[in-house]
Amino acid sequence: PSYERLLDAQRTMVSYDARHALAHERLAHSGMLSPRLIARIAHSDGVDVHEYLRIGREVAQARCRAGELFTGLDALIYPAADGEAEAGLDDSGSPRYGALWTLLHLPEVAFPIARGPSGLPLGLQLIGPQYGDLGLLAAAHATRQWADPA
Repeated sequence: PSYERLLDAQRTMVSYDARHALAHERLAHSGMLSPRLIARIAHSDGVDVHEYLRIGREVAQARCRAGELFTGLDALIYPAADGEAEAGLDDSGSPRYGALWTLLHLPEVAFPIARGPSGLPLGLQLIGPQYGDLGLLAAAHATRQWADPA
């Protein structure tokens, strides 16, 4: 839970970065931005540089502590999505399930392990310790042996 509360910090940092990276587009061509992008950028309304840097320090401290998640473990199991995959190609689902691990700079691999009620894939993620990419891939290979997404 202490790590999952960083999800809002991740969302704020991405929003703040997008607000500044897309300043020209936002100010000169706002009518051409998608409603989804406008909403994403709006999440950082009222966030000043002091708050952004405070969040950055909190995230950096969490990255330093992230190794504690793997005491005695090769990998963590975490959902890949809320349920089965979205139908069609219009939406790839919520980024919520990968955002935390990306924020913490931890390697992750997601793969289908079964089919849901609509016949679409159900996925799972394995998360490894920082710089544990090769061990994570070995754990994913071993886990994949029992998974049957067919």
